[in-house]
Amino acid sequence: MDKNNKYKIITIALSIIILAAIFTIIYVNLPKEEDTNDKKTNGEKQNIFTITYGDEIINYTIEDIEKFEEFTGTGTYIKTGWLPDVSLEGPFNFTGVKVNTILNQIDNLPNNYTVNITSSDGWTTNFNLNTINGQVSIYNESGNITQTGGVTMILAYKQEGKYLNESNDGPLRVAFIDGDKITSSKLWTKWVISFEIIQQI
Repeated sequence: MDKNNKYKIITIALSIIILAAIFTIIYVNLPKEEDTNDKKTNGEKQNIFTITYGDEIINYTIEDIEKFEEFTGTGTYIKTGWLPDVSLEGPFNFTGVKVNTILNQIDNLPNNYTVNITSSDGWTTNFNLNTINGQVSIYNESGNITQTGGVTMILAYKQEGKYLNESNDGPLRVAFIDGDKITSSKLWTKWVISFEIIQQI
Protein backbone atom coordinates (compact mmCIF):
# COMPACT_ATOMS: atom_id res chain seq x y z
CA MET A 1 0.00 0.00 0.00
CA ASP A 2 1.50 3.37 -0.98
CA LYS A 3 1.69 6.30 1.40
CA ASN A 4 -1.10 8.29 -0.31
CA ASN A 5 -3.66 5.51 0.13
CA LYS A 6 -2.54 4.97 3.72
CA TYR A 7 -3.02 8.66 4.52
CA LYS A 8 -6.45 8.64 2.81
CA ILE A 9 -7.64 5.71 4.96
CA ILE A 10 -6.37 7.36 8.14
CA THR A 11 -8.02 10.65 7.17
CA ILE A 12 -11.37 8.93 6.44
CA ALA A 13 -11.21 7.00 9.73
CA LEU A 14 -10.47 10.16 11.71
CA SER A 15 -13.31 12.00 9.96
CA ILE A 16 -15.75 9.22 10.87
CA ILE A 17 -14.63 9.30 14.52
CA ILE A 18 -14.95 13.10 14.69
CA LEU A 19 -18.41 13.05 13.09
CA ALA A 20 -19.56 10.32 15.49
CA ALA A 21 -18.31 12.38 18.43
CA ILE A 22 -20.15 15.48 17.19
CA PHE A 23 -23.44 13.58 16.73
CA THR A 24 -23.07 12.07 20.21
CA ILE A 25 -22.55 15.47 21.80
CA ILE A 26 -25.56 16.91 19.95
CA TYR A 27 -27.80 13.97 20.94
CA VAL A 28 -26.81 14.11 24.60
CA ASN A 29 -27.57 17.82 24.76
CA LEU A 30 -30.96 17.65 23.05
CA PRO A 31 -33.84 18.65 25.38
CA LYS A 32 -35.47 15.55 26.82
CA GLU A 33 -39.14 14.84 26.10
CA GLU A 34 -41.17 15.48 29.23
CA ASP A 35 -44.26 13.72 30.41
CA THR A 36 -47.39 15.61 29.36
CA ASN A 37 -48.64 15.94 32.94
CA ASP A 38 -45.25 17.28 34.11
CA LYS A 39 -45.36 19.95 31.42
CA LYS A 40 -48.74 21.11 32.63
CA THR A 41 -47.78 21.19 36.29
CA ASN A 42 -44.07 22.09 36.14
CA GLY A 43 -43.20 18.75 37.69
CA GLU A 44 -45.70 19.14 40.53
CA LYS A 45 -48.72 16.91 41.10
CA GLN A 46 -51.88 18.39 39.63
CA ASN A 47 -54.71 19.62 41.85
CA ILE A 48 -58.00 18.17 40.65
CA PHE A 49 -60.38 19.09 43.48
CA THR A 50 -60.97 22.02 45.86
CA ILE A 51 -63.04 22.59 48.99
CA THR A 52 -63.88 26.13 50.05
CA TYR A 53 -65.60 27.51 53.13
CA GLY A 54 -65.39 31.26 53.53
CA ASP A 55 -61.71 32.17 53.32
CA GLU A 56 -60.56 28.58 53.83
CA ILE A 57 -59.45 26.76 50.68
CA ILE A 58 -58.06 23.22 50.49
CA ASN A 59 -56.70 21.78 47.25
CA TYR A 60 -56.34 18.08 46.57
CA THR A 61 -54.50 15.90 44.09
CA ILE A 62 -55.80 12.41 43.31
CA GLU A 63 -53.01 11.11 45.57
CA ASP A 64 -54.34 13.26 48.42
CA ILE A 65 -57.85 11.91 47.96
CA GLU A 66 -56.62 8.32 47.93
CA LYS A 67 -55.06 8.88 51.37
CA PHE A 68 -58.54 9.09 52.90
CA GLU A 69 -60.16 5.91 54.14
CA GLU A 70 -61.37 4.01 51.08
CA PHE A 71 -65.07 3.22 50.75
CA THR A 72 -66.34 0.73 48.17
CA GLY A 73 -69.81 -0.45 47.19
CA THR A 74 -72.29 -0.86 44.39
CA GLY A 75 -74.74 1.71 43.13
CA THR A 76 -77.44 2.08 40.49
CA TYR A 77 -79.14 5.21 39.22
CA ILE A 78 -82.38 5.68 37.38
CA LYS A 79 -83.16 8.13 34.60
CA THR A 80 -86.83 9.07 34.66
CA GLY A 81 -88.66 10.78 31.83
CA TRP A 82 -92.36 10.65 31.27
CA LEU A 83 -93.26 7.58 33.31
CA PRO A 84 -93.39 4.68 32.62
CA ASP A 85 -90.30 5.42 30.50
CA VAL A 86 -87.37 4.67 32.81
CA SER A 87 -83.76 3.67 32.24
CA LEU A 88 -81.42 2.05 34.76
CA GLU A 89 -77.63 2.40 34.82
CA GLY A 90 -75.86 -0.19 36.97
CA PRO A 91 -75.27 -1.72 39.31
CA PHE A 92 -71.64 -0.63 39.17
CA ASN A 93 -68.92 -1.03 41.76
CA PHE A 94 -67.48 2.30 42.90
CA THR A 95 -64.48 3.15 45.05
CA GLY A 96 -64.00 6.53 46.65
CA VAL A 97 -64.23 8.44 49.89
CA LYS A 98 -67.32 9.34 51.90
CA VAL A 99 -68.34 12.94 51.27
CA ASN A 100 -68.75 13.45 55.03
CA THR A 101 -65.12 12.41 55.52
CA ILE A 102 -63.95 15.08 53.08
CA LEU A 103 -66.16 17.79 54.54
CA ASN A 104 -64.86 17.08 58.04
CA GLN A 105 -61.45 18.37 56.91
CA ILE A 106 -62.85 21.89 57.24
CA ASP A 107 -62.16 23.55 60.57
CA ASN A 108 -65.22 24.94 62.37
CA LEU A 109 -67.67 23.21 60.04
CA PRO A 110 -71.10 24.77 60.76
CA ASN A 111 -73.93 22.69 62.20
CA ASN A 112 -76.17 23.40 59.24
CA TYR A 113 -74.90 23.91 55.71
CA THR A 114 -75.40 23.09 52.05
CA VAL A 115 -72.73 22.14 49.53
CA ASN A 116 -72.54 23.55 46.02
CA ILE A 117 -70.83 20.95 43.86
CA THR A 118 -69.32 22.29 40.64
CA SER A 119 -68.38 20.25 37.59
CA SER A 120 -65.67 21.00 35.03
CA ASP A 121 -68.37 21.95 32.49
CA GLY A 122 -69.60 24.69 34.84
CA TRP A 123 -72.70 22.84 36.06
CA THR A 124 -73.48 23.41 39.76
CA THR A 125 -75.68 21.25 41.97
CA ASN A 126 -76.75 22.09 45.52
CA PHE A 127 -76.90 19.35 48.17
CA ASN A 128 -78.43 19.79 51.61
CA LEU A 129 -77.42 17.83 54.73
CA ASN A 130 -80.16 15.24 54.27
CA THR A 131 -78.83 14.39 50.83
CA ILE A 132 -75.20 14.37 52.02
CA ASN A 133 -76.23 11.95 54.78
CA GLY A 134 -77.90 9.61 52.27
CA GLN A 135 -81.50 10.55 53.05
CA VAL A 136 -82.64 10.46 49.42
CA SER A 137 -85.50 8.82 47.55
CA ILE A 138 -85.02 5.15 46.71
CA TYR A 139 -86.70 3.79 43.57
CA ASN A 140 -87.73 0.38 42.32
CA GLU A 141 -87.02 -0.77 38.77
CA SER A 142 -90.36 0.61 37.60
CA GLY A 143 -89.43 4.14 38.66
CA ASN A 144 -91.62 4.29 41.77
CA ILE A 145 -90.29 5.66 45.06
CA THR A 146 -90.32 2.93 47.70
CA GLN A 147 -88.44 4.44 50.65
CA THR A 148 -86.04 7.15 51.78
CA GLY A 149 -82.43 6.74 52.86
CA GLY A 150 -80.08 3.84 53.38
CA VAL A 151 -77.33 4.88 50.94
CA THR A 152 -73.92 6.53 51.32
CA MET A 153 -72.84 9.55 49.29
CA ILE A 154 -69.24 9.22 48.10
CA LEU A 155 -66.82 11.07 45.90
CA ALA A 156 -65.78 8.23 43.59
CA TYR A 157 -62.50 7.96 41.71
CA LYS A 158 -62.79 4.35 40.51
CA GLN A 159 -65.51 2.37 38.73
CA GLU A 160 -65.19 -1.40 38.46
CA GLY A 161 -61.67 -1.06 39.83
CA LYS A 162 -60.49 1.35 37.13
CA TYR A 163 -59.74 5.04 37.58
CA LEU A 164 -62.36 7.39 36.24
CA ASN A 165 -61.29 9.90 33.60
CA GLU A 166 -62.91 12.68 31.59
CA SER A 167 -64.37 10.26 29.06
CA ASN A 168 -66.26 8.30 31.73
CA ASP A 169 -67.52 11.07 34.02
CA GLY A 170 -64.34 11.54 36.07
CA PRO A 171 -61.75 11.86 37.36
CA LEU A 172 -64.17 12.43 40.25
CA ARG A 173 -67.92 11.93 40.43
CA VAL A 174 -70.65 11.70 43.06
CA ALA A 175 -72.14 8.25 43.63
CA PHE A 176 -74.77 6.91 46.04
CA ILE A 177 -73.89 3.36 46.96
CA ASP A 178 -75.29 0.56 49.05
CA GLY A 179 -76.08 -2.78 47.43
CA ASP A 180 -79.23 -2.96 45.36
CA LYS A 181 -80.69 0.48 46.13
CA ILE A 182 -81.56 2.71 43.16
CA THR A 183 -81.30 6.50 43.32
CA SER A 184 -82.06 9.37 40.94
CA SER A 185 -79.52 10.13 38.21
CA LYS A 186 -79.96 13.83 39.04
CA LEU A 187 -77.92 13.27 42.20
CA TRP A 188 -74.97 11.63 40.46
CA THR A 189 -72.93 14.72 39.63
CA LYS A 190 -70.04 13.96 37.26
CA TRP A 191 -66.73 15.69 36.45
CA VAL A 192 -66.61 17.11 39.99
CA ILE A 193 -63.94 19.75 40.59
CA SER A 194 -65.07 21.58 43.74
CA PHE A 195 -67.22 21.68 46.88
CA GLU A 196 -68.30 25.03 48.26
CA ILE A 197 -69.71 24.88 51.80
CA ILE A 198 -72.41 27.45 52.52
CA GLN A 199 -73.62 27.99 56.06
CA GLN A 200 -77.36 27.93 56.60
CA ILE A 201 -79.00 29.90 59.41
